[in-house]
Amino acid sequence: MMGKIKFSPLGKKTFLISFLLGTSLLLLFWITKAEFLVILGFYYVVIAAVVNLLITLYELMEYLSDVSEKKWKFCSSIAA
Repeated sequence: MMGKIKFSPLGKKTFLISFLLGTSLLLLFWITKAEFLVILGFYYVVIAAVVNLLITLYELMEYLSDVSEKKWKFCSSIAA
C-alpha cells in the first residue's frame, strides 16, 4: 500500500504564495476594472507557470534520486 504523500516546504510555500497573489490580483481587478491589471495578470500567469514548472521538476528529480538510492541499497543488500 502506498504511503501518505509528503509535500516539501518549498512546494507548500510556493503554492500558497502563488494562490494568494493570483487571487488578490483577480479580486483587485474585479473591484477596480483597471486595464493594466489584465496585462499584469497575463505576466503573472506566465511567471507563475514557469516558477511552478521549475519547482515541479526539482521535486521530481528529488523523488527520482531518492527512489534510485533506496533501490540501489535494496539491491546491494540482496546481493551481499
